[in-house]
Amino acid sequence: MLDYSLYPKTGQLHGGREISIVPLQRIEHPDVIGFIRKLPGDERNLLWDDLTDPTVYQRLIAPDVQPQVVALAGLIGGKVVTVWTLTGSEHAWTKHLGTIWGIVDPAFRKFGVGAVLVKELLHFAGQLDMERVVLELVRPQKGPIGHFSKVGFEVAATLQDWVKDHSNRYHDLLVLTMKLEPAWRKMDEMLSRYDAYSD
Repeated sequence: MLDYSLYPKTGQLHGGREISIVPLQRIEHPDVIGFIRKLPGDERNLLWDDLTDPTVYQRLIAPDVQPQVVALAGLIGGKVVTVWTLTGSEHAWTKHLGTIWGIVDPAFRKFGVGAVLVKELLHFAGQLDMERVVLELVRPQKGPIGHFSKVGFEVAATLQDWVKDHSNRYHDLLVLTMKLEPAWRKMDEMLSRYDAYSD
């Protein structure tokens, strides 16, 4: 069972802002729906999962779901501004891997929101004995691709026309990876100089 007893936590963002980090299971689904609906249409179209779907949402917050999922939300002014997940693998070959995904409200990008949430997920990755974290992004997501490349994630593979978005259009999938220990170090470096990066 995942231990969320230390939450909510407060994270420091660039410019003196603060963000409250809470387990997604403590957030009402309508609040998440409101956050998703504020995203630009092209971004909603590329979401890993449809978080407005009650079935998808319940799977993310279920305590006994397999493979295991760590789901966190970030709140500013009591409003959801970001959601991030870390998903384990159910296969023996890839038990040491964790897949990270997240989205940030466009109004709160360039403040280090993604960096703070990813660092929280890396805590859980260590607890779950993961050795490497994986990010799967589609080619139109140029901002996140460049962002994570700067902090040490490397493109391990490009799969052409691998992803079909919610409009049934195909996109190339880029698989970015980093070993957990360097990821910790790089995220610490990044959080010490927010203004060098954007979400």
